[in-house]
Amino acid sequence: MMSFQEKGQYFGYPKCCIEYFMESKEKVNNNYIPNNQTGFLPCKKCADKVLNKGLKMKDLLVNRECETKFPSGKGKKIMENRRLLREKIEELINKSIS
Repeated sequence: MMSFQEKGQYFGYPKCCIEYFMESKEKVNNNYIPNNQTGFLPCKKCADKVLNKGLKMKDLLVNRECETKFPSGKGKKIMENRRLLREKIEELINKSIS
């Protein structure tokens, strides 16, 4: 299973937002967050950029590995398919080494 940090990197979330989520996931008051229905929980600094500086949520994403465009509700399915693919590749590599 992927860690929160790995998932955040996979979806291209900024490092500051990943760290914010990891530090406060149990006690977050997300009333300030724009477009929260996407699952992306930006830190307050990045949320300010969206709310007050006209930046779009998708503009915060960098080096996104997920092939589905943001926002999409298909993230869990994509991540599960990626995990299965990694397992198959590892299995093939292990068989070729043996």
